[in-house]
Amino acid sequence: MRTEHLLGCIKKYCRNKVDDNTLHLIMALRVKTCKDIKKSAGRRDTREKARMYSHVGHKPDVICIAPDFSILPANCKLGILLHEVGHIATGLGNEPEADLWVKDVLGITVNYYSDLELEYINNNWVEEICG
Repeated sequence: MRTEHLLGCIKKYCRNKVDDNTLHLIMALRVKTCKDIKKSAGRRDTREKARMYSHVGHKPDVICIAPDFSILPANCKLGILLHEVGHIATGLGNEPEADLWVKDVLGITVNYYSDLELEYINNNWVEEICG
């Protein structure tokens, strides 16, 4: 699934689950490819490099994604995008705060592949969100 489609699914899923202010922030989001992600990953340790498929706070209302984001399976793309939405919703909160927001507000657990620290959600959520 295309990244723009997945973000659209997340926006639709959030409509009846978040307050109006947060919904406004989420609805304004868009995705853009950003080469700076891999540049910054090169300065980090190996464990963090695997997590560098996206970031927020770099450009207003944008979830930046790495050029190779498209190779990931849908459950990883959604896990990453939801995690980034959690950052936006928490005012650019830290990693645990972003995931906690997704769990508490949307009821979805963001999981991590332990060896890569790569976000994913269970496949049943892919169908629930993107139906």
